[in-house]
Amino acid sequence: MTPTPDVHESPPGAQSAPEPSSDNSLLPAHLISGLVVALALAGVGIFAIVEGLSYGLGDSENIIGPGTAPVTLGGLLLAGSLSIGAREAYKLRQGLKASPTSSGINTQGAREYLLRSILVPILIVALFGAGIYASQYIGLFIALSATVLACGLLIERMSLLKSAILAAATMLIGFVLFDVLLSVRFPSSTVGF
Repeated sequence: MTPTPDVHESPPGAQSAPEPSSDNSLLPAHLISGLVVALALAGVGIFAIVEGLSYGLGDSENIIGPGTAPVTLGGLLLAGSLSIGAREAYKLRQGLKASPTSSGINTQGAREYLLRSILVPILIVALFGAGIYASQYIGLFIALSATVLACGLLIERMSLLKSAILAAATMLIGFVLFDVLLSVRFPSSTVGF
């Protein structure tokens, strides 16, 4: 009996498509976006340190001043981001040494990945910034739920129903936590919440 040919086999003499390599073709894009995030976090850390120092670190009566926590957290954030940046730069350098040509790199996919990895965090910060600004006019809980709704729809690409449920749950948790359990009253807004 003759064996039946496998439907996945190519005819004799035909060139098969190259198998995907085991290494990640977006590796440089991942590493470059890691460097960008590390630099952004380092900037936030430096800003926190500078602002914290303007509050003062303490005096002879009070060892811990109002600027101690921001300076400490900013220093930790700066150290962590420098560690991440150094690791990503080392990996990128090793990857470029191993493959100095860009023949195995999917440049279109790398561009799309970099675009997403840079624009999405900027969009998140912009949405939360708009929510913080709007909170003085529409109230904190409404602004918080609107921001969560917008992030659910635009960033996570959730359905309107799921985003609305998440936004309502966030507002309810915020109300119960701050107003009921902690008895923290937020300033009233133009709307009155």
